[in-house]
Amino acid sequence: MHGDLRAQCCAFLRDPTSLQQYQRVRPPPRVLLVDEVDVFLSPTFFGGSFQTAFALRSPEITALMKEIYKGGLARMGLRHITQHDTYQAVLRSGIIHSSQEWFLEQAVNKMIQAVNGYRRQNWDYIIEDGRLLYKPPGRQEYGNWTYEYNDNCSYLYEHQQGTLTEAQVNACVGLWGCFGQFAYATLTDKVVGMTSFYRHVLGVTGTLEASKLPPNAHTVLKEDIQIGKYTYCPTMYGELKRDFKETRSSDVQVTSNDSEHKIAITEEIMQRLAPLREGMDGQRSVIIFFETKEELMRYYECAEFSRYKETAKLLFEGKKYLESIIEGATVQGAVTLATRSFGRGTDFKVFDQRMLRCGGVHILLTFYPKEISELVQIMGRGSRQGDAGSFSMVMCIPAIVKALNGKVTARQIQQWASGETAQVGTATIKKDTVVYEKLAAVRDEIAKKEMSDLRTQAAQRKVEHNECARAITRCQQGGDAEGMKALMQRYN
Repeated sequence: MHGDLRAQCCAFLRDPTSLQQYQRVRPPPRVLLVDEVDVFLSPTFFGGSFQTAFALRSPEITALMKEIYKGGLARMGLRHITQHDTYQAVLRSGIIHSSQEWFLEQAVNKMIQAVNGYRRQNWDYIIEDGRLLYKPPGRQEYGNWTYEYNDNCSYLYEHQQGTLTEAQVNACVGLWGCFGQFAYATLTDKVVGMTSFYRHVLGVTGTLEASKLPPNAHTVLKEDIQIGKYTYCPTMYGELKRDFKETRSSDVQVTSNDSEHKIAITEEIMQRLAPLREGMDGQRSVIIFFETKEELMRYYECAEFSRYKETAKLLFEGKKYLESIIEGATVQGAVTLATRSFGRGTDFKVFDQRMLRCGGVHILLTFYPKEISELVQIMGRGSRQGDAGSFSMVMCIPAIVKALNGKVTARQIQQWASGETAQVGTATIKKDTVVYEKLAAVRDEIAKKEMSDLRTQAAQRKVEHNECARAITRCQQGGDAEGMKALMQRYN
């Protein structure tokens, strides 16, 4: 209904009366497809927001940015720059109205800051068809990301090196702006001045059951996201063949310190490589998940792992030949160290039938996930599609305490690890360990508070979203140019 706001903001800076001429139209019906509902409920999505950027570009703007990038104008300061020929040329070009010169002044200040702090080695990008493709931290691929005035610096740096032409730089260097902050939480909600952005929300997930989501997640799905119908489908692969018991001490282990942790992980690898049944010929494969790349590398370099180091494979963000490493992780005798990001969505397919007969892939988790959905996802990297497999946890107590925000003590965890006896009717039930059960209870209490905070955060984002929507609507319907200008000044 609001139309192409990027184009409208550029037009508004050229002519403050331009939005009065915009004809509002009803948008076509849209459908939102969701893959993995726990990601949809994350703080960065449901409780987050996005700022929509736009850019003004012209040869005059590129010339001004070049002069600032060279360093001479950057040292002069804004007052002197406004008198420079390149600055005046931008104003004479008509791309910015005289009443909107504030935007050009802000752009100059931001470009000066970017130039003063710019270091080429801090930016990971490649050049493809005259454009810079960046790889943000935590991602495996290069993409069309924008870093505004640092982007300008990178393009001008490459132009100096002779890798980009004048035309390519003119097409990408610009004056960057933002026209508001918009909430993801409004995607299925009624937004002021318009219908719901998405008419329908559909999706598939392996973590829809209440036991696989944080407490109160279903309430958020129904009331906030307005998902009214759930369909549960049974697996086509039959009964799950995962060997794991949460009360078995060999499946849930804790260690007192980092040194013991490394030793216990290595012993677990050695034990789990062996076939489940005696007399079987062959080995299983073991995939070990670490919380960070740094922890993975510390273990990889430690003396305790030396016996496997020569043949072990590593999986982390930015690693080359990922597909071949993932494919090789399920062959007999394979030991693969992976970061947590590969615990979600990575399909470790098994083609080795002998390895399956030995017991299948073993998944070893070395840290305690704060979210139940992540635990479910990592556990699900093995025993896939009806195949045999197993799962275990080897965790370090100080790391557990930190992960659960100090809501549990080392002494408590040690006591839980010694087991518990319970009377159920006339039967006495002995549990080797209750670490899994007790930690889950602590995690759920934390998750309840976080989910409540998330709903509050989403509500706040909606308020800000609606303020932006009102300002844009008033300007389009009644020509409130001052309100639109105030909105843009607020975010620029």
